Amino acid sequence: MQQAKQVSETARSNKPLPMSMRVANAMHKIGVVGLPRNYEVFYGAISGTSPEIQKELMEIGNGIDQEKLDELFAKYCARADDEVTIAKICNAVESKLSSTIEMIKNEQSSVSQYGKILGQATQKLDPGSRMSPDVVNKLVGLLSDATATTQKQGQKTLEEIEDNSSELQAIKSELAEYKKQAETDALTGLYNRRAFDNRLGGVNGQAFGQSALIIGDIDRFKTLNDTYGHPFGDLVIKNIARVMQSNSREDVLLARLGGEEFAIFSTGINEEGMMRLAERVRVSIAEESFGDGRIKLGPGKVTISLGVCHASAAENVQSLYSQADEALYASKRNGRNRVTSYDDLSKSPERKNLYLYQD
Repeated sequence: MQQAKQVSETARSNKPLPMSMRVANAMHKIGVVGLPRNYEVFYGAISGTSPEIQKELMEIGNGIDQEKLDELFAKYCARADDEVTIAKICNAVESKLSSTIEMIKNEQSSVSQYGKILGQATQKLDPGSRMSPDVVNKLVGLLSDATATTQKQGQKTLEEIEDNSSELQAIKSELAEYKKQAETDALTGLYNRRAFDNRLGGVNGQAFGQSALIIGDIDRFKTLNDTYGHPFGDLVIKNIARVMQSNSREDVLLARLGGEEFAIFSTGINEEGMMRLAERVRVSIAEESFGDGRIKLGPGKVTISLGVCHASAAENVQSLYSQADEALYASKRNGRNRVTSYDDLSKSPERKNLYLYQD
């Protein structure tokens, strides 16, 4: 049970390490291979976002192996069926596109055949030739039949293409809905950690130079959960997400990174603007009342600490994240319910003592 005990101890640790480091440390101590799917399993257990995974890991104990981890991944992680679903949708799209292309080819063949008939008729209708009325009548009849056949075939092709277009649109809508679900945190409706990582990882060049990141963490959330229960904790998380949305522009990326941790990312707000946004979010949450009819917490009972970093102080997106995280923990250390800029923190002589606080 020593391995399982290490997982549990890591999950309960009060050391102010970023969640990514907590997960990586736990996997390293237990000897788990650093595969992305293993990381997702352990992230769910250690962050507390998947109590089911945490419970099953505890039950497995010393018997943790890759096969069991893969079973947990397939059972609890949303991405387990991604490849199957995407393959299914792609096959459907390919099938419809193939049939549409085949119809277009047939239509081209029909038009080509009609062109040959017209060419032959033109030759026979040479003004220098003398044809009997019977030949002329037959030729006109041939052209009339060919025209009617081509029009009928063309109408049929158009109708079939329209039908296929409708099906393709339905498949496109299905794929868009699936992508939305795969990128959305089910509790808050914000982007999830996967979507946040993908978008942050895709920012570079001039867009990165104009970007800034806020990371926020609900103060003493574990105590709140232990006191009032997980359902009330979920209600607090949902309401905080709502407050963040109401205080942010539409072009700002909002994400729940896991547990009680949130991120706000923008490529169009300067450092001062992001500091104002972070302060606005902090004040709005501190002024909010949280209740479910049974429990009511007035203003000031739930607060959040935030850290801000602008790309001007970071070398890349990785350092942007880690430095915003460092600023967050400075806010925690200095009393919570506050906003700290990494730029100010980097100039502070107290920075070396940053990780001494207890959450």
